[in-house]
Amino acid sequence: MVEFLMVDDIPLASSGKSRFIVSNIEDRLVVKSKIHKAVITGEEECAIDCLRIDDKLMELSNIVPGEKVLIVDNTNGARVETFALAGLRGSGEIVSGGAVAKHIRSGDEVSIMAFAWSDGSKGGFRNILVDEHNNFLRYLTEVAGEMI
Repeated sequence: MVEFLMVDDIPLASSGKSRFIVSNIEDRLVVKSKIHKAVITGEEECAIDCLRIDDKLMELSNIVPGEKVLIVDNTNGARVETFALAGLRGSGEIVSGGAVAKHIRSGDEVSIMAFAWSDGSKGGFRNILVDEHNNFLRYLTEVAGEMI
């Protein structure tokens, strides 16, 4: 967790402002979830800007609806940030919507990642491998939820 502390005891800056936000950033932004080698099954350019992912894959990889995700397109090199929405459970669907569909196209192989702030004391990284139909194959971590 990142904590912010409001302090008043810092001298005036040249701008004349006397209040600063100081953060205790000892945590790091780390990958907490990854769906590896997924295939985009559809595009909906008129839909909301998001990535709709099979609900079962979201559960297995610990991604929740509305969570920010980074999509790395292994086919064309694009990197797009958006948010995840739950798709039909067990369908294998991974659909790019809206502006996301202009960069992430049907048939593209992608990696989908979500991140969390961590001080490193807790595990929790889930990296799953799927086949060409987005069916879960196995965890790519030693034990589900632990670091590689």
